[in-house]
Amino acid sequence: NEEYIESTPTKGLLKAKALVRVFDEDNSGTLSFFEWYQAANVKNMTIPEEKLNWIFGAFDADGGGSIDVEEIREIVVWMFRFAGIDEDPDLVESCVIDVRATIDVDGDGDISKEEFIMNAMKSPFISDILKEKE
Repeated sequence: NEEYIESTPTKGLLKAKALVRVFDEDNSGTLSFFEWYQAANVKNMTIPEEKLNWIFGAFDADGGGSIDVEEIREIVVWMFRFAGIDEDPDLVESCVIDVRATIDVDGDGDISKEEFIMNAMKSPFISDILKEKE
């Protein structure tokens, strides 16, 4: 996995790391054939809920079942890079605020997978990025 990640061009580096983090189900640090097969097929996801489920898993770095404000920021930055949008700090911050307000409806700062999947497409930023990449 490290060789694969290190050989990946910078643009794909975040995606490669996220794929390994999401699909290395046994936390072995390597992908089994089945795990690799799942990761390789992520590009075939067409339903927004599938994409959102993948995004949540990729950025719930500690595996705790929820994401916080810093992980929301990482998602926004990743989406900027994924879509090829310049990372203007003010625009990133504006999107983070919008995404957080849209997704964290109860305002507790802790976003569960269900809360994320149910509310993420209500964010114009996330909706536009996911629809653009379909």
